[in-house]
Amino acid sequence: MRRFAWAGAVVLAVVLSGCTVGDIRRSPGPVATTSTSGPVDAYRVYRVGVPVPASYPRFDVRFADAGVGYALAGSCLPGFNVAPSPPPSRCPAVLLVTDNGGRSWQERRLPQPTAVSLDLHVRNGRLLVQLEPHGWYLSTDRGQSFVRLPQGAESPAARSVIGGRFQVCCDGDDRKRVVELAGEQARTLPDQPDLPDLRSVGYAEGRLVATGVRDGRPHAAVSTDRGQSWRTTPVPATETPLGGLSPELNGTDVWLVGEPADRESFPPLWQFEAERWQPVSVSGQPPTGLTARAIGGGWVLVIGPYGWGAAGHGGYRLLDWPPRGDIRVLDDGSVLVLPETAPDKVIWIGVGSGTNRRWTRVELVLQ
Repeated sequence: MRRFAWAGAVVLAVVLSGCTVGDIRRSPGPVATTSTSGPVDAYRVYRVGVPVPASYPRFDVRFADAGVGYALAGSCLPGFNVAPSPPPSRCPAVLLVTDNGGRSWQERRLPQPTAVSLDLHVRNGRLLVQLEPHGWYLSTDRGQSFVRLPQGAESPAARSVIGGRFQVCCDGDDRKRVVELAGEQARTLPDQPDLPDLRSVGYAEGRLVATGVRDGRPHAAVSTDRGQSWRTTPVPATETPLGGLSPELNGTDVWLVGEPADRESFPPLWQFEAERWQPVSVSGQPPTGLTARAIGGGWVLVIGPYGWGAAGHGGYRLLDWPPRGDIRVLDDGSVLVLPETAPDKVIWIGVGSGTNRRWTRVELVLQ
């Protein structure tokens, strides 16, 4: 994986809570291919002290959009669902909230002050927190108040935060169906897509897309009335046999991303244009791409062993984005990157559309 190439060390002379260091510039790093989106040559840095002891081993960060984010920390948890030592009564947890992109954080009172295991999810303005052995709690006001969910992660309210408003249900059923999750209700849609082996569903901008795969071939259906009716939309076959097919929606950009049966080839792509699925021919792509996410502007972010890349407009671009790590596309189209390794808790936020991003680096200093 290609990483940022620094022209020299950046020394932060002052460390203050919420301190704005300003624009840090560096020389462009080497470009691995002839086609590139352009290096990230300027970004803003914030180094922020947060009231979490550095000894806390569990620290999870989630953002809803470029402004609103959450951090959940646990005091004695070496991993998810691991029996604690010392006992739960001595395992306090801390929840932090930011509404300005990480420049400052406020502590929120959790419904339970201790937890054996922690989990954190954010979607469409809702915050879901797991505090075992107490259960799952939902907040719709940025952590100022919580409601305990009666059935934990199996609650429709919890599942809608984790997986989205529309989902395919259910594992073990002879014939799967599309359901809409609202509150504590899971409603089967009145009409169902006529697809072989229904696999997945995606929703954005009033458009619902369902996919299926049979004998390695792609199938899709589209609804523009939230599942009241469906139109089967033929998907041109690909030479690559598929093991899966996922819809990727970002605003008005609608894609299908194929999962090659060999799990090694570069994923086949289709874009929905003029009410038809158009196969996207990509030149210059690497041989492998593991995951793809729609990022707007007619581009799909492709993540794999060769780094960050973008496919679209007939070509492939290597992206000089922040170091390798967990990457997410947020509700407002911004991109969040949590690097795998960093001296402090580091968050990168890229605001913009497609491959054009203005980056901010937030360094959280546990105190």
